[in-house]
Amino acid sequence: MQLKNKRRTWTNNGKKLSLNLFYKSPTAYNFLRLQKVNLPAPSTIRRWIGQTKFLPGINNIFFSHIEKKFEHKSYKEKACTVCFDEMYIKEFLEYSKDYDFIEGFQDLETYGRINKSANCVLVFMARGIYTQWKFPIAYYLAHSGVNKSILKELITDIVKKIFDVGLCPKLIVCDQSTSNQSALKLLNISEENPFFFVNGHKIFTLYDVPHLLISVRNNFIEACFQKDNKIFSFNDIKETYKIDKSNEKIKLAVQVFSHSMSSAIRTCAETEQLLSKTAFDTADFIEFMNNLFDCLNSKSLFSHNQYNAALNHSGTVKTFLLEASKYFLNLTKIKKGKISQPPCFKAVVLNLF
Repeated sequence: MQLKNKRRTWTNNGKKLSLNLFYKSPTAYNFLRLQKVNLPAPSTIRRWIGQTKFLPGINNIFFSHIEKKFEHKSYKEKACTVCFDEMYIKEFLEYSKDYDFIEGFQDLETYGRINKSANCVLVFMARGIYTQWKFPIAYYLAHSGVNKSILKELITDIVKKIFDVGLCPKLIVCDQSTSNQSALKLLNISEENPFFFVNGHKIFTLYDVPHLLISVRNNFIEACFQKDNKIFSFNDIKETYKIDKSNEKIKLAVQVFSHSMSSAIRTCAETEQLLSKTAFDTADFIEFMNNLFDCLNSKSLFSHNQYNAALNHSGTVKTFLLEASKYFLNLTKIKKGKISQPPCFKAVVLNLF
């Protein structure tokens, strides 16, 4: 390697050594280059990694890179979440010279490839819990979504593979789509049992918080909520908007579950501009949702907002989350005289447990 000049290509052994050094410590790698050690430029390293072609499913070459990268890392650096999500893609068929077949059909790797064009892709991503790293780890092409039974198997397969390369997955995160809910039920996930086991390791399950809040908001827009003898009505928000639309503060108040909205409703009710029997209860519910989002969106150990601090540094957060789980167990939706409990309510409870 030290005798190599620009006309000669890097050998396979030279590439492997360079990749290993770069994965162990990019800082040390750059230091060696500054000391005139003949090593490929970091841009060359990234190009080599980017040249790898990935078919749907688990790619062993890619996972070998992950294993090298985290080989000597601490537990905190290896601890991660596994996120997965489906997204729609354009249907398109194309011949691949590298693999000598037509790409663009449904391809679930070991679970089958069929002659239906794929219109959605299921992507798995790993993300560090204590350290800031993330990367996609596998993808699958499907026609009209992945079947719940196959999705259940894919989840366990991916988690097992992540364990095999030395990472420490602690939980999975997904949105509340029908297929995701069904797959988690097959894994025996429930509000009382929000985890499953892979190779003897407990893996917790969470629904994506922003999607849950959107679901709660959408249900609130189309109906009233009831808890015990209290009614929460979206009409109070609409009437407050009409009263306060000339006020510049409305730019903040239109955020449905915000402290600003809660304050605006309460102010309009106290000044008797809003003559609604449910106004104060609705304002309390909105304030509750605002505090819940703060608790579930905390990013630092300490915060001036008591609801936005880390769980182990604030007794307020722990107490509030325990109360919130009971709150959603007793919360119901009233629409056209029918009382129900939307799936998003139960999903919030599962997250809090």
